[in-house]
Amino acid sequence: MSDEQRQTYSKNFLAKLQILDELVTPLWDYQAPEQEIWQPVIDFINQHIEKQSI
Repeated sequence: MSDEQRQTYSKNFLAKLQILDELVTPLWDYQAPEQEIWQPVIDFINQHIEKQSI
């Protein structure tokens, strides 16, 4: 895989994570009584966004 392809995949992955994060945030607010179900998902997304930002 070329560097250009790798960068494209990374950008697409980050963009999809950001969209997913925006979609999950309202779910998190809506499903507050079931926070133990959604928290691992949100933590996972946040960890990957932080890694991509570095």
